[in-house]
Order: sequence, then C-alpha cells, then structure tokens
Amino acid sequence: MSYCVGVTFLVLQSIANIALTDLDISWCGIDDECLNAVAKITSLKTLNIMGYNGKITSAGFSLITGLKHIQYLNIKWGFGEFHMCRV
Repeated sequence: MSYCVGVTFLVLQSIANIALTDLDISWCGIDDECLNAVAKITSLKTLNIMGYNGKITSAGFSLITGLKHIQYLNIKWGFGEFHMCRV
C-alpha cells in the first residue's frame, strides 16, 4: 500500500484479522490512530511506516510494542532523520 492516500484507521482495522506477515504503509500519512489498528495485526514480522512525517507520537509507537513477532521495523524519514532498526 505504499504511497497511498487515504489509509485510515478504518482501512487498517478492516485488515486486522488477516494473518499478514508484511505490511508496507510507507508514505501513507499514517498517524497514532492508524497504529492502533496496526497493533491488532499480531502476525506481523515486517512493518514499514517510512515517511510518516512526524504524525506519529511516542504514544502511537507504544501501541505497536506488543507486536512480538516483529523482526524488521522501518521508520525512516519520520522526523527528517534516518531511523531504521532490526529487532
């Protein structure tokens, strides 16, 4: 779904029951509310939210700390800095 417009909480909530292992919502303008829906996709191993442009706060990031299977998280260009980590 990268580079999409209109990815909202409702869109992400609609896929929360699918056993996804990879989700790329980079450059989609997601925010804390969207991460609340992403946090329900517990099967995720890879999450790419690159280019969220500061719309996600520490409260939003805390929502995805329960994703126990995450092996790769890309938050590059979130605050104008390079952020990428392997967990």
